[in-house]
Amino acid sequence: MATNIPFQVVAFSDRSLKPAIYIYTFPELSRKAKLKGHAQLDYTLLGFSYCGTYLASYSAVPEYELTLWNWEKKVILCSRLQPGVEVSQMTFNPMNWHQLCLSSASALTIWNIERSDKNYNLKPKSVKLPAEDGTCIDETDGMFSYTEPKDTVYGPALLVSSIAGLVGVEAETFKPKDDLHPLVHPTVHCWNPTNELYVGCEEGHILLINAESLLVAVLSRFAEVPKDTSVNTMAFHKEGLFVAGNDGIVHSFTIKEIHYKVKDYFDVQEPVGNIIFSPDYTLLLIETIKGSVYTYTFGEEPKVKTILDAYSGNIQAIDFITPGNKYCMSVTILGEICIWLLENGSHVSKLHLRTEVNDMACCPSSLSVALGTSAGYIQFLDVTDAELPQVVHNVFLTRSSIQHVHYDQKGQYLIIGTSDGYIFILNAKPSQSFKVLGFTEINGNIVQMSTVYISEKNLVEVMVLVNTSQSERSRLEIFSLPEAILTDPDNCCDERGRLKNDIIKRRRYEINHSLTSAVLDLHNEHLYGYCSHVPYICTYGIPEKVFFCFVVLKPEIKMQSRHFGTGILCLSSHGKWLASTAKDGILSIRDINNLETFTQIHCHSYQGQGIQSLAFSLDGHSILVNGREDGTFLPSVYNFFSFLCTLFFRVILLKIYLVFILGAILAFFLSVLFVIFQAIRKEVKEFSEKKRELKQGIRALAKTIQEMLEENDLVPQIAQLKQQEFFLDVEEMKKLYAENDEEVAQLRKETEMENLAKMYLWNILKEECWDSMCVKSQGLMSFHNHLKVQNFPMKKRTPEELKELETVLQLRKLQAAELKVWV
Repeated sequence: MATNIPFQVVAFSDRSLKPAIYIYTFPELSRKAKLKGHAQLDYTLLGFSYCGTYLASYSAVPEYELTLWNWEKKVILCSRLQPGVEVSQMTFNPMNWHQLCLSSASALTIWNIERSDKNYNLKPKSVKLPAEDGTCIDETDGMFSYTEPKDTVYGPALLVSSIAGLVGVEAETFKPKDDLHPLVHPTVHCWNPTNELYVGCEEGHILLINAESLLVAVLSRFAEVPKDTSVNTMAFHKEGLFVAGNDGIVHSFTIKEIHYKVKDYFDVQEPVGNIIFSPDYTLLLIETIKGSVYTYTFGEEPKVKTILDAYSGNIQAIDFITPGNKYCMSVTILGEICIWLLENGSHVSKLHLRTEVNDMACCPSSLSVALGTSAGYIQFLDVTDAELPQVVHNVFLTRSSIQHVHYDQKGQYLIIGTSDGYIFILNAKPSQSFKVLGFTEINGNIVQMSTVYISEKNLVEVMVLVNTSQSERSRLEIFSLPEAILTDPDNCCDERGRLKNDIIKRRRYEINHSLTSAVLDLHNEHLYGYCSHVPYICTYGIPEKVFFCFVVLKPEIKMQSRHFGTGILCLSSHGKWLASTAKDGILSIRDINNLETFTQIHCHSYQGQGIQSLAFSLDGHSILVNGREDGTFLPSVYNFFSFLCTLFFRVILLKIYLVFILGAILAFFLSVLFVIFQAIRKEVKEFSEKKRELKQGIRALAKTIQEMLEENDLVPQIAQLKQQEFFLDVEEMKKLYAENDEEVAQLRKETEMENLAKMYLWNILKEECWDSMCVKSQGLMSFHNHLKVQNFPMKKRTPEELKELETVLQLRKLQAAELKVWV
């Protein structure tokens, strides 16, 4: 993208085959021009000249072409190919539009734009960069075998390439290995008003380059400035050269001859990627590498203002801060924690842990938050003051990564799941310093954990969904956490801290198909699973006693999920609603009794891999959802209480309206009711036989489908059809029909536009080549041979052409008369 301040236009290009450059006015955003060049894939750089209507573009693979445009006339003035040359920055000289600077990590080139009338030409001049240590390299060194003049008595001074036996192009570019010096790597450049370039290098050097003579000077710091400054971007200002880099500090360089001083202006505490001044140089725009945007205002009271505060990484987990329903939290995979106000989604506070975080959970019994890290630590946060969250405790559990962090509904236990299949149980009370109570081992990859508090027995049931080596089956591990684990943990564990099986009463269940998510209901009687290979959400009954080593659970209720891709389930705090979502980004809320969907919304896009996680509030009025790769989440998406109240009153009003309407309809039809009844009887009698035949046909069809299903179950597994292939999806058929109609309409529209374009071209050609001719093209052809005699078509001559023709004829007459006199 590039902007032009005098003309108030912005230029950008699309990413497609044979892309175009679009130029729009700002802020109206009306298109002024569309430029089509030679690029096949993408334009990597765009730049406007500071005067005139010139635009420079650079395309990378496969052309590597520098192009100069007159964007107002939509024409290419000149272009130049540079096969294989990558360019990272391109700028016009603000004082002279005839000069361009193109820089990359290995070279810097000044391009002069030469013009003769209407002809333009691009001429490059490469800048000789110094070595990595800042010293200039003498190009004559290494060309001859002797650096100093030698007496010819001992033989001539030969070129090193000649001694090596090289000829041609290799001889001209050959240098010995000892004479090769690594050069500096330019990262950014900018122009000053005196036709010079400041260049920042990866090695920390600042170069001053004269654009005319191409002389290079390495600027040096004064002695009182000891530290090095990394440079990612720079911009010139009357107060000095402003630079910024990975340290997050915007510096001002005061330059005097070839020395400079460094002054720290302000700190944005993030690596800076780009800075640019406003046209009046009163405002500095700062963009960080992670995407945040700040402005710095110059004046008597300078200040930094945040325009956009971006995340560092995708959001990994979300949750409500409980008790209460005022705030929610989010954490990114890089450990950046944010607290948000649910009322309007405004930002409250931020804390950066500077470690990789995999999961987070807020404690229902205290204002504390647990976070599981990849380094095997559990970090606890105190969020009593939402504006000032702080880390209060760390617990190191394992050398493996912590993947799951979960509290039970009462907030007594903190259950931790690791990547190597271990479950750790911690005391959730801050007064007990989050003591580790014990652990148990799960053989397999932990997919999800679900808990339910049984108040009658005063224990917590924990269910763990495990992926096994058999991809077609899933395993469920359920165990209990009685009150004795809290009061007397030493007697509940062995000498290694492993929880005893007779204490936790561990049970194992298996399911004949694969699940991606599973949750327990609040009575520990059923569990709900999201099937991975078939589009179903199922309800499974949990037997009270297990007499074998494991029990295979069969679905009691099967309901089509109508989701696409891997899905997850979440149960509301009151246990009446089941939320389901998948990679399609659609969130559905279902009735727990029959799994019917009563509301749904499209929260995130499929291109962003849908939804990562979701969470219900304790009162069940709100829900949080966050995207997997789009870096966004929706706080307080739904207010179910107000939704249900509104729905209830609407139903009451609808019933009242129906009573009045039905009364009026009944009064109107009383007079003709008998006639209608007789007509209905006649119609039923007439079509009763047809109705009976249709019912028999439906029964036969249902019997055939049932036989096909039974036969499908008997064949080998590799030959079995999926169950959804036996059902007719009417909604999907309607959707396909609608898509086909849209495609046909689109093709018809495109064909009409093509025909219109051809007719337009035909009219132009007819007007130009036929209508404009005063003498039409005609010809005579013979019958018996191929001889053909044609006249020459001629356009109507303008008065100027007729006048010129008359002048020429008169001159010719005079010449003929002179010839006669001389003869």
